[in-house]
Formats: sequence, structure tokens, C-alpha cells
Amino acid sequence: MKIKLSAPDNPGSILQQSACTLDVAGRGARISGVKYAGNPGDIVIVERGNVRAKFKVAWVGGPGTQKEGQLGLRAVEQIRGLWGIQTAPPDDGGGIEPDGLVPALAVSAAASASAASGAAKAPASAVSRGLMRYTCRGEVDFRKDAQFSLPLKGKLRDIGGRGCFVMTKEKLPLNTRMVLELKIGQIELQVRAMVKTTEMLGMWMEWIDLPEAERDQINELVDRLAV
Repeated sequence: MKIKLSAPDNPGSILQQSACTLDVAGRGARISGVKYAGNPGDIVIVERGNVRAKFKVAWVGGPGTQKEGQLGLRAVEQIRGLWGIQTAPPDDGGGIEPDGLVPALAVSAAASASAASGAAKAPASAVSRGLMRYTCRGEVDFRKDAQFSLPLKGKLRDIGGRGCFVMTKEKLPLNTRMVLELKIGQIELQVRAMVKTTEMLGMWMEWIDLPEAERDQINELVDRLAV
């Protein structure tokens, strides 16, 4: 969605913009189309229509990288109606991470510093699994974690160590506990998850009560996708 970005404390930091959102959550957003000369920690204003909200810059996409022109933002005040979709309320105060999820600001800053110094990309670790999500196609049967609930069908869009995005026309209330049956190639998993955000294409759900065996399978899959 198209937005307008401004920096009241440092107007000259926005050199050029044709801004739009890539990912949004209750805690922040990842936006693109901005040539930004400011720094992490700067305060910016995001406007969409008649609604505006204040954010802190969590990270700035480095010049010459795939993230050039992108910003990660974390909310510093309550977001009401800005995105036009329902999102989970803020919890850890993170900004949207470059590949779509929401880590703590310190992790984002460290990642940005590492990229700026030209450090080699490290293999997926316990930390990166929780922060990154990867395109992954599969079938999903899902239902509420309640007796006599009816199963629904969806398509897996992406997955990470924290959860998965299910493409579906069905939108369930935030924090609804779900049972998911994932079929990814030869892998079949039954896991529990909680709805964290909803948007036009579907729902982002985060794992809950994940048994060790299923966690190991998901981590192994994420490691393969990260290569």
C-alpha cells in the first residue's frame, strides 16, 4: 500500500520517496521506495490517507544491497487504522526485519552493522531461524484448537522458525489457537499455532507448544531453505 514518509526532526534525510509497505505488523513495518540519509533510531512519521503514526527507524537498507531503498520501522505509539488491516498489538517493540519478521531493535542494528561491514552471510542459526522466513509452498489443513471445530484448507506461502503464513480466504480473530496439518513435499507435520496478523491474502501464525521433534523438523527445513 502507498504511504507518505516524513522526518520532522531532520527533513533533509528523506532524499527521495515513492514509498509503499512490504510487510506490516502491530509492532512496525518494512517499507520500500525511500532514499534515506538518516540513521537507525531516527523518528519518522508515516501517513496513509488521513491517518498518521510515529515510528522509530530500526534499520536502513544498505546501498548496493537487495535491501537498498528499504526501511524497517518500529512503532513508538499505538497504531490505529493506519494499515487498513487487523494486526496483533505491539509486544516486543521490534521493527520489521529485512526478510519480513519482527526482531528486537538491537538484533536489527547488529544485522545492519554486519551487512555494512561486508561480513559474510552466516548460515541459519537458532537466532536467524526465529527472525527470518522463507518462501515455501505446501498444503495446510487448519482448524481451531477446540473440540468439534471444522477443518479448513489453505496454501503455505512462507515459513520460519517462529511461524508460517497461510494463504486463505478465511480470517480468524487474532490470538485464536489453531491446529495446523502441514504437507510440504514428503514432510507432514501437525503443530499448534496462534493467529498473529491477518491480511487480504491470509494469516500469519506463530508456533505454540511446539514439541521438540516437530521443532527439529521445522529448523531442518528452514536451514535447507536458507542455503
